[in-house]
Amino acid sequence: YSSDDMLLCISKQTKNLVENVLKDNPKPDWAVKYVPHGIEPTKFYPVINDFGFEVFKEKTLGKEDYNFVVLHNSRNIRRKNTSDIILSWRTFLDQLPKEKAKKCLLLLHTDKVCEHGTHLPNVIKALCDPEIHKVKFTESKFDDKHMNYLYNCSDAHMFFTDNEGW
Repeated sequence: YSSDDMLLCISKQTKNLVENVLKDNPKPDWAVKYVPHGIEPTKFYPVINDFGFEVFKEKTLGKEDYNFVVLHNSRNIRRKNTSDIILSWRTFLDQLPKEKAKKCLLLLHTDKVCEHGTHLPNVIKALCDPEIHKVKFTESKFDDKHMNYLYNCSDAHMFFTDNEGW
């Protein structure tokens, strides 16, 4: 650590570990700081009794009543591994009874096709039975309010990135 000017930790556990390691050999001009990360609670929060949300949800998911919705929100570039997410989705649904699998949706908030990514409609066509492995794309960019709605439409968020800079 002595070659660094500062260490920014994204978990309190990491900050505590670093401070514990340095307790016998503190560096006075050196800082260990906790930098919280995650969702801004004034922008992203559970939606309750919001007619706008209900309209958004029907427009985004359709009229079908899904029991389980998984959201993937990322750029369509290779290191985000969206094709792996689609394969994982199919593998997960294949373990369920077909009637339960049909009530699940993978919602992709990404470009369908990108020069730096994958032609995702072709991946879906190759891997998924549209009657069982339901996958939909959002068609728009959203402001914070509508991103909050999008997060509220889902039960889980799936993200398989490799080689992140941070």
